[in-house]
Amino acid sequence: MKKLIVFLSFIMFCHVLKSQNNVFFPPDANVLDVTKAPFFADNTGTADVTAIIQAALDSAGFSGTKINVVYLPNGIYLVSDELRWANKQTRDVLQGQSTAGTIIKLANGAAGYGSLATPKAVIWTGKAPAQRFHNSIRNLTVNTGSGNAGAIGIKFMANNQGGMEKVLIKSDDGGGVIGLDLGHSDEQGPCLIKDVKVIGFDMGIRTKFGVDGVVLSNIILENQDEYALHNEGQCISIENLQTKGSVPGFVNIGTGVAAIINSTFHGTGAASGQPAIINGNGLFARNITTTGYLKAIDNSGSGTGRLINDVDIEEFVSHEPISQFTSPPKSLNLAIEQTPEIQLDPLSEWVSVQDYLPKDTVLDNKVIKDWTPAIQQAIDAGKSTVYFPQGTIYQFFGTVYVRGNVKRIIGIDSEIREYGPHNGTLEILEGTSPVVIIEKFDAHYAQWKMIHKGNRVLVLKNLWMDRLTIEPGAGNVFLEDVRVDRVKIPAGQNVLPGSSIWKVQIIHVKWISREIFGCLASKRKMMKQWFIQSAVAKQKLLEDLYMPTKPPIPTRSCLSMMKALHFPQQ
Repeated sequence: MKKLIVFLSFIMFCHVLKSQNNVFFPPDANVLDVTKAPFFADNTGTADVTAIIQAALDSAGFSGTKINVVYLPNGIYLVSDELRWANKQTRDVLQGQSTAGTIIKLANGAAGYGSLATPKAVIWTGKAPAQRFHNSIRNLTVNTGSGNAGAIGIKFMANNQGGMEKVLIKSDDGGGVIGLDLGHSDEQGPCLIKDVKVIGFDMGIRTKFGVDGVVLSNIILENQDEYALHNEGQCISIENLQTKGSVPGFVNIGTGVAAIINSTFHGTGAASGQPAIINGNGLFARNITTTGYLKAIDNSGSGTGRLINDVDIEEFVSHEPISQFTSPPKSLNLAIEQTPEIQLDPLSEWVSVQDYLPKDTVLDNKVIKDWTPAIQQAIDAGKSTVYFPQGTIYQFFGTVYVRGNVKRIIGIDSEIREYGPHNGTLEILEGTSPVVIIEKFDAHYAQWKMIHKGNRVLVLKNLWMDRLTIEPGAGNVFLEDVRVDRVKIPAGQNVLPGSSIWKVQIIHVKWISREIFGCLASKRKMMKQWFIQSAVAKQKLLEDLYMPTKPPIPTRSCLSMMKALHFPQQ
């Protein structure tokens, strides 16, 4: 029996600052650098730059400019009011240079931030409906200062693809309502929250409502006053959560369905009389370590009446698991592979696709700019990094071969689009680097495809695509914050270790090649039986994924952190 193994990868937050956390751009990248013309924002922490940063957010993607990255170089940016995603509240990126170096600082005792009854965020990225595609915040700190009891660090929303990465949210005096609020609006997600730390506040992170799912990976929550992580109804996946404080580390209530693995809860003070985890609905927990708490899990609220008193939990499920197979009702507890990261090379090793010319191609009796030859020439220029400056919609209709010295193709969140049924393909071949990263393309609904043929590792991040094909003998594939419609692996291929798929989050997989899953009669059945889009409903094909059968399951939710899925092959 062949098996397809799908994993969740993560990176320890303490390692984050040593990893890729110095983000810079070439002069012609066309990002909105708030310290340059026409903004000239002060980044010494002296002048109030609220209006200036808001002007940059207002101009992002405005009037068809297709420039949606607001870049904050290292420095302190003093603000006194809420920074709001403007226009359609979608496809905007707030990009800092580094987590420790780029600091958005709320003024102490800022007007409008003193009331617990009417809390107010420092950053707000939108609300329902679920059209907040590609919204992202990366590599920065939000500091809510002192004397701002009604402050919320970030009210964040992203849908289908988008999220937060390498972000620190802190309160100087410990006050404030919520550090990261993912429950201020319905229809949150699917989105990926990774490498995030919250210090202080009543609640570190809040999730709420029943759709569309949140994945939390490598999260540190410290010194909260009520709860570290509070979920009310959302379908969430948690991996490597670390909490420290005198309050419960994780609360799951309402219709919430949660999976949490490889997490540590360190209790102090009053924690000795409380559980580390309070569960009121559906919960799967594995490899949980606690210190300083009365017990690891209080499961009495789920209706089963069971209390888990152990300080450490090897594996726990709140309701009886279901399985079609005779194997023990327990997950495989396989190791988790970390996603490779590569430092940005110096700008002397970068080459722009705009250094070359697209060709005129006649499609449907119209002349369309085809970027295929320009992209290929940039790849073959001998540099390590190929980039796509903002401000241009890139359409390519041929096949581009990723080869040679290229180890990173970075879209700088530029748009990739098809023209009607016409779209391009990337073929990943052998190269000098053992890892190649393709990342940060604003390509929602674009039908471009990738075929992985080389034996090196392929990392896909922060993008949408139509189809991923992994050929026999190809290297491992890592996907983070990726929306992909179709994944195809040939029948009979031994995909481990030769060609494994590892992941933090893959969302909205609509179809998997019937070369593997020939027993499935329809795409709809696949969507229901594979958990990516339909949460954990009726997992009859999943030997090692088991979840509660009694609690109501939120539909259209993404519970995609579960690793060790394997599918029988006919």
